[in-house]
Amino acid sequence: TGNQMIMNGLNFRIYKHALALTRRARQATPTGEVVNYMGTDTDTVAEFVWVAVEMVYSLVMIVSVAALLFQFIGPAAFAAVGILALLTPISKVVGSRFSKLDDKIMTHRDERVSQISQTLGGIRVVKFFAWGTKILDEIRGIRR
Repeated sequence: TGNQMIMNGLNFRIYKHALALTRRARQATPTGEVVNYMGTDTDTVAEFVWVAVEMVYSLVMIVSVAALLFQFIGPAAFAAVGILALLTPISKVVGSRFSKLDDKIMTHRDERVSQISQTLGGIRVVKFFAWGTKILDEIRGIRR
């Protein structure tokens, strides 16, 4: 689909750019952050077209329904439009709280992905230098 093509294109550009980074630049940004950016930000950019269409559709729908309400029930439609106007800020507050919770989740995910990346890097070093038996002996000694 078009959405998937946009995401793939953005991810390709990010990977290409990440491969060209210097060692210092790669150390400045944790791996977990990069993975989260790729997973969430590219999805957000790719969905922008659909969100814009939905916003226009919603606006047209609200205006159309309000016009029909005024035509069918007259001045009583002001109550419905007033309730809609009151609920809009409430939904904004709920959305902002959700966004804050999402940011906390992303922070924890960054930490988790970085920790896993460091662990895998440590495992690679142990395997590369064939320290497996020596490390196992130390772990067994600590467990006793």
